[in-house]
Amino acid sequence: MNLLILDDEPARHTFYETRYGKMHHIRHTTRYLDFAKALGERRWDYIFLDRDLDNPEFAPRPDRYRGLDGEVRTYNGVDAAVLVGKLPRRLRPRGVVVQSINEVGSHDIAAVLQSFGVRFVREPFNELVERVAKTG
Repeated sequence: MNLLILDDEPARHTFYETRYGKMHHIRHTTRYLDFAKALGERRWDYIFLDRDLDNPEFAPRPDRYRGLDGEVRTYNGVDAAVLVGKLPRRLRPRGVVVQSINEVGSHDIAAVLQSFGVRFVREPFNELVERVAKTG
């Protein structure tokens, strides 16, 4: 399978690579614009989205844009969800895993995906790790 991951924390990428890297093709992205580019490279079977992409420890230069009100904003997982939702149906993933531990952000991503009719599951990263540890 082809997996696309958007997350700014290296430890999460290490987890996915260790757990799934030998069995699946994984494209790791830490920035919104890299994710947008990767999204157009192929049809991804599953996409993993984090909400916050601006942790200064992991993302010292996050991708930003200027809003209609003139404020500078940081792209995040909600923006990435919009891109996924706008994909033609034939290019949409089988599903999206909303892995954000930011509960409000996770709900925001889920609402966007639902509005576009994209299949998703909300599984915060810490719960995903616990489930994998239990099931092997």
